[in-house]
Amino acid sequence: MKSLTLFALLAALLFAAPGFAQDGASSTANTEILMQKIKADKKLLVASNMDLTDAEAKNFWPVYDGYQKELGELNERLMKTIKKYADAFNKGPIPDDKAKKLMNEVLSIEEGEVKAKRAIAEKVGKV
Repeated sequence: MKSLTLFALLAALLFAAPGFAQDGASSTANTEILMQKIKADKKLLVASNMDLTDAEAKNFWPVYDGYQKELGELNERLMKTIKKYADAFNKGPIPDDKAKKLMNEVLSIEEGEVKAKRAIAEKVGKV
């Protein structure tokens, strides 16, 4: 699942790169459209490999959607942290206290991802 998320992020960055030359609003809209397409393709890939009955699908998809929403929130936090790091890096040497704060935020995000994976594993096991 993580490799799919990583692939989606890399694909978004790769395809969004030409949009950086456009104005901000257009670029943001294009990036959002691309991300929605990637999410839909990812869900289609999962669906085609799950072979769920109607009853199983009724219980599985809300769990999947909740997990994806949680991952999306964690990825947003990570992107904000990366931006903070880039901004700090571009200003020169990063002070130790700032570096420690950024590192702790990344570790917190990773802990959140592990927690989400444990929770979905338990929920899917029950479904």
